[in-house]
Parts: sequence; C-alpha cells; structure tokens
Amino acid sequence: CDYVGGLVENGEFEIYPNPVKEVMFIVNGSEDAFEASLQIVSLDGAVTAAQSVLLNKGANVVNRADLNVEAGLYVVSLRNSQGGLILVKTVLFK
Repeated sequence: CDYVGGLVENGEFEIYPNPVKEVMFIVNGSEDAFEASLQIVSLDGAVTAAQSVLLNKGANVVNRADLNVEAGLYVVSLRNSQGGLILVKTVLFK
C-alpha cells in the first residue's frame, strides 16, 4: 500500500454504491485480508455506528440493517488494527 499521511493514495480501497440503500460494499484491493474498524459519523460529529469488519481481498458486504443507519449524509472511515486511517469517504444513505 502507498500511504500518504495515513491515507491510501492508490485507490486500493473503495466504498460503493453511493448512495447506499441496503448494502454497502467495501473493496479491499490489497493482497492481504485484515481486521479493520468501520465507523460511520454524522456531519455533526456523532458516531452513528461502529463495528469491526474482516476485509478479505475484493468486495466485502456490510448490511445496512446491521449498522442501523438512518437516511442522511455520513462520513465513513476505516482504520487498520494499528489505528492507521485507511479510507475516509462521505456517503449518502437513502
């Protein structure tokens, strides 16, 4: 991975679709599977959901029902087990 200020620079990680309706896909483009901390934060800074996810290589599915996230605009972040920031993206939940 090419890390720049803690963020992945080369697009190895991705979240789609945007907007999220029922499921959110997290793409791990690296060769390794690893545990990551997923956090969903509202624009006012409140943590709406947080959970640990195992990211296998390729597309990983996170069900919205498991996150219990209402419709709205959120910042989704992923951190590795050492606390390093992997991805931050603004995502709309419809």
